[in-house]
Amino acid sequence: MLGPEHPRTLLGRIRVAKVYYEHWRLEEADQVVTQAIEVLSEVLGENHLDTITAMCLKSDIHWNQGRYETSAELSEIALDWHLEVLGEDHLWTLQCMHDKAWSLSFTWEHLNEAAQLNDHVIRTTTQCFGRDHPTSLYIRIM
Repeated sequence: MLGPEHPRTLLGRIRVAKVYYEHWRLEEADQVVTQAIEVLSEVLGENHLDTITAMCLKSDIHWNQGRYETSAELSEIALDWHLEVLGEDHLWTLQCMHDKAWSLSFTWEHLNEAAQLNDHVIRTTTQCFGRDHPTSLYIRIM
């Protein structure tokens, strides 16, 4: 038996939250991922990849619920971690920057910041991975 605090059990919870999210059951997804983040933070720490991954999912859930401010706050936490651990040119960091820019673009007071961040992501992604890389293409059209 793995137990409720075992990392694999916690990853299972995140997967359940992701399934809820993909089926637009956002309230359930938010509840499950919030519980998982609390336990992950205690068991693995706030700066563990699995905890940050769960925060990214929670950010996406909040964005789809129209909770743009909290989505941007969670994106900021995730982005800080990605920058510190993976560096500015890592694909996941650039995706995280893009997600933060997307969240900020829905709040008028942060529109300029969102545009600047998105421009940076487009330039860096194109420079690091090339104009025709799938991530470069995705970021340019979103």
